[in-house]
Amino acid sequence: MTALDQLNQLKDELNLTLTPAPSELVEMAEALGYQATEEVQGVKTEFGDGLLVYALQREFNNGLYVLYKTEDGRYELMVLIANTISKAPLVQKLIHDLDNYVHGQDLHELDAFNLVEVFAFFTANSFVKPIAKGLYPNDPLKQDQFVHIYYPRFLANVARYYMGDSTLDQEAVVSEPFLVRHILDSPEVDSPFTQTDNQEVAHDQTENTVD
Repeated sequence: MTALDQLNQLKDELNLTLTPAPSELVEMAEALGYQATEEVQGVKTEFGDGLLVYALQREFNNGLYVLYKTEDGRYELMVLIANTISKAPLVQKLIHDLDNYVHGQDLHELDAFNLVEVFAFFTANSFVKPIAKGLYPNDPLKQDQFVHIYYPRFLANVARYYMGDSTLDQEAVVSEPFLVRHILDSPEVDSPFTQTDNQEVAHDQTENTVD
């Protein structure tokens, strides 16, 4: 069954109307980690004109969404068919294995700053740098630029998730690395860059995603 077939089954229930695909959204979808479906179909929703999209990484997300732009300039997603690929077993195994490893170490001589040092390099090297390498496999400079812009956002999301922030949106978090890549690849972003200036650019533009 194609995405359009799925949409036709849902459009009456969700009060959706088929429209021409907005060109701006076709271009923006990939920057947010999504892609237009094979039919490149526009959808009119109660929130505005949208685009039928899949996740770029469909091996990890098989959901079907409508990407639309709100009146105040934010890009948001309407879930038509939720992702059914669960990564919960892997997530729980990693948490368990890492927790056991850390608790097996003698940490009593480390103060709070030492723990910050350990956490900073561990999270950067184990989680953020692999994302950067996946987006820029043959460009070490862009990898470094990506880490400098995205790492603070990643840490903020970690804290918000642990504290139970109900406004933390999974689709927005998934989109953020792709949006940072879009920012880095934009002509108005200089390279090499000053960290402060580009982090401000990244912050301004990521604020325009669901968040």
